[in-house]
Amino acid sequence: MTNTETSNDAKPIDPSSPYYLGSGDQPGNSITHVILKNDNYVAWSRAITLSLKARRKFVFIDGSLPKPTDSKTLLDWETVHSMLVSWILRSVDPKIAESIPYHDDARLLWGYLERRFCVANGPRIQQLRAQISDCRQSKDLSIELYFTKLMNLFDELNRLKPLHTCSCGKCTCDVVGKFAADRREEIFHQFLIGVDDDYYSHVRSNLLSQSPAADLDRAYQALIQEERSRAIAREKAQVEATHAFAVQSSRQRPPRSSAPRTSDPVDKTNLVCTHCRKRGHDRDNCFELHGRPDWYNELLLRRSRGASSSPAAAANSVPRPAATAVNRGQHQGSSRANAVFDAASSSCAMLTDAGVLGAYPTSQAHMKSELIYLWLAQGLIYDEPNNYSTIITAEKVGENYIDILVNHSLLLEEGSKSEGYETRYKMHDLVHDLATYISNRDLMVCKVGDKVEDVESHIQHLAFDLSSNETVPEILTEKKLRKLRTIIFWGGVPRWNSLICAPYVRTLIMNNIGLSEVPTFIGQLIHLRYLDLSHNAIHALPESICKLYQLQTLRLFACMLQELPRGLHRLQNLRHIETSRCLVASKGLGQLTNLQTLPHLELRDREGWTIDELGPLDQVKYEMNIIGLEHVKNKEEAGEARLKRKDKILKLSFRWNFCQEEVNYGGHTNLRTDERYNNDKDVLESLEPHSNVQSLTISGFMGVRFPRWMRAMGGHPTTQLNDLTSVILYGCNRCLHLPSLGQLPNLKVLDLLEFDAVECIGEEFYYSNNNCAEVGINKKVLFPNLIDLSIGDFKSLTTWEPPSSSTTVLPSLKTLTILVCPNLRKIPSCLENCTSLQDLHIRNCPSIEVEGFVPDLGKLHRLTNLQLSDVGELLSFLPSWIPHLQSLTEVDIWGLREEWDITLVSSLAPLTSLSLVHCPNFKPLPPQQLPSLLMFSTLQCLQILGFEEMEALPEWIGNLLSLQELHLSNCNKLKYLSSTQAMLQLSQLKRLYIHTCPLLTERCDKENNGPEFEWHKISHLPYIHIDGVTIQYLR
Repeated sequence: MTNTETSNDAKPIDPSSPYYLGSGDQPGNSITHVILKNDNYVAWSRAITLSLKARRKFVFIDGSLPKPTDSKTLLDWETVHSMLVSWILRSVDPKIAESIPYHDDARLLWGYLERRFCVANGPRIQQLRAQISDCRQSKDLSIELYFTKLMNLFDELNRLKPLHTCSCGKCTCDVVGKFAADRREEIFHQFLIGVDDDYYSHVRSNLLSQSPAADLDRAYQALIQEERSRAIAREKAQVEATHAFAVQSSRQRPPRSSAPRTSDPVDKTNLVCTHCRKRGHDRDNCFELHGRPDWYNELLLRRSRGASSSPAAAANSVPRPAATAVNRGQHQGSSRANAVFDAASSSCAMLTDAGVLGAYPTSQAHMKSELIYLWLAQGLIYDEPNNYSTIITAEKVGENYIDILVNHSLLLEEGSKSEGYETRYKMHDLVHDLATYISNRDLMVCKVGDKVEDVESHIQHLAFDLSSNETVPEILTEKKLRKLRTIIFWGGVPRWNSLICAPYVRTLIMNNIGLSEVPTFIGQLIHLRYLDLSHNAIHALPESICKLYQLQTLRLFACMLQELPRGLHRLQNLRHIETSRCLVASKGLGQLTNLQTLPHLELRDREGWTIDELGPLDQVKYEMNIIGLEHVKNKEEAGEARLKRKDKILKLSFRWNFCQEEVNYGGHTNLRTDERYNNDKDVLESLEPHSNVQSLTISGFMGVRFPRWMRAMGGHPTTQLNDLTSVILYGCNRCLHLPSLGQLPNLKVLDLLEFDAVECIGEEFYYSNNNCAEVGINKKVLFPNLIDLSIGDFKSLTTWEPPSSSTTVLPSLKTLTILVCPNLRKIPSCLENCTSLQDLHIRNCPSIEVEGFVPDLGKLHRLTNLQLSDVGELLSFLPSWIPHLQSLTEVDIWGLREEWDITLVSSLAPLTSLSLVHCPNFKPLPPQQLPSLLMFSTLQCLQILGFEEMEALPEWIGNLLSLQELHLSNCNKLKYLSSTQAMLQLSQLKRLYIHTCPLLTERCDKENNGPEFEWHKISHLPYIHIDGVTIQYLR
């Protein structure tokens, strides 16, 4: 609803008014394509200014429209400001937007961004002057691009140092125009100075010798015309040289001998196929009978893109049609529209030929890998040789295509990019319509009631869109669908014997259709390249699947499998096995040398594959997850995996299982001996990864010390893992010391859990002193980019010391969690300097003392979420911290003390969630303190747990006018709610939860509706949940 929609007694807002908001003005709109980053404030502010002026909204930014006083106009003024704040934040890089404080006034937000990102004028003007002086046209830079680069520099200079203007209004000599003419002349001369002397020196001389002198526009047109003339002459010279070479070659060619030559091509004009009755081939080479080979599909694809059909061209061309089209448009002078049209044509062919993407709804998003594997199965992409005698994999070629499609807005990224999750893409609405139109002849979607007998022989992609329990209609087996390449089930029960009518199918997708088993018939689909059986309750795959020798992609997400087929090693073309749980593979895994996506694998004692079989798998990339490392015999066997050579692996996970057996008294005894524990360190030493690894997870390691490469990660040139962004270590119960992680420059997430033997976190955690002394590593900033740190289940930890030297520690930390450290006596003093901290959780650390120096958490002004539970004496400092933490929105406190009360927390204006737990001596507030609780105007969720002495809910609850959820739990003496008037004041309250409050539960019985009971106070609430039972749910 826009602010143009009014009630009967209000007048609509004039569309020419700055207060007007149309139906297209929404908070999530993007009003400019320029996104604010750290170094482009000038360009961003210019784009935002123009966009807001076009909407008559910049008067709110520059302050020319002051805040009104009457209530009606004030409401419109605040509405527009909220919309402007949303638009501005939408045009800011998400990483920067997270660090911007809350503003509801667009003018204040604008001023904040200007102070933060606008560089001081003096140094920037000097820098711009130097860049303008050094701006030159290089050999590979066109006149247009050089001119654009220079004008951008002058535009920024004009903004920082504008021309002088007349302020008295009495000037008659047009001095302002003279200043502007001088600036244009300066740009004109600088433009001519920077052009390429080898190509355009004569044009520059002619322009400077003209009288009257030429202006900037004439100079630009003259140079553009000269550039085009040179391009035409160059093309003509190349054509003439080609013709001359052809004539010379024909003159030097010896006369053809009349004798027959065995290397001459076979004459196919008289051949007739006995199957299709067509000329030009015989039955043995009939594509209709045997299917098209890969080279024929590639040839057709190249012809559709306008490429040469010769074998040489087919071998040497690189499949980047969109990029070729764009380059051709730039260098040959064709329009940008034609280049984009060429790219759209070839790219739409990629989208439609890959399968039934056009049949999916426009909202359907696909993972990048899914698109690439489908293209691979259809033969649209393939491994390509490059100029350095190496191979560009088909997957890399597919990624290039994805980039082209995204750059031309033919594919759109779905949602925001999240670290650790693969990006999803969907078609633009118009592209989806085009793809549907193009694939209409080759695609058929069978829905409920359709007859499969109507399938034409030319159909290439067939999809079944049926209900889960409906059987797929039978396809007549005598009707061979030889062109059918894709079969997809979006539901329904498949008829396996009917698939024999499609002997050349390449893609078979049966995702989430309720399969419990796969019949052996599937082994007859010998041309199958892509098989997706994900999200089905399949417990085993048939051995016949090992006859699919062309299979490239096998997807088994969320299946119930425990083992892979024993003959899987025979599928030499297999490139991707995708799983979501660990599987046991048979012996011979090392023969799958083309494998790039490795499934999550589990080692077993004297059964199945062994870790040395990872050695030949040099193509494996992205992720490697290995469970059961306790079965590795020694470090020599682990070293055969050669992980340090696998530079494509970015995510590594190692896990040791606990070998246990049940004893008489019901407990468990660990069977791993000290000797086996010592073997863990040797095995992990030999599993050192390549320096490209970005994520490392180690679980169940039982060595006393970590191996050398972990003790000095980032601290020594020979063991640097500087690309690490995530490290997760848990279950390392025998380790006495933590690895040195403080000097990893890109580390963002660090989880350290279940280190029972570590007693002190000290110097070794931050850096390795020996290595630092050897190579002189800078130790001034430790953990420079760490965002999330978790320390948990350190049963022996007593001390956490900061680094001894004067260093900056954890400057970027946003989330800190300290859990279950029963013997921890002090938290590090450096914590008060973590000014970026937003979430702080300290729980189950009852031994924290206040002797000596205690960090002042009141300095953490950006803290939004605070949780303190069973933290010993640390809670006594909370009254002195709370008044300074004005950004807090969520507070969870266990053990509220008698000596301070709830009014301290009420000073937190933006608070939305408050949890008060186990406060046995809490008493209701006296009446004189109730007015301070009006500050709780934003509180939406209140939890009161373990108030053992409270008999009645305080009256100040009625002041929480924004409250939406109220939780009452473990209050044994609680008998009364607040008064009826107070409960009715909670107009926003939607949910009430009562748990283990026996007296109150009895009085809230629905049957007891008298005034002496409590039900009449809450009967109007939509949702009431008491002791695990939903008492009332009003929709």
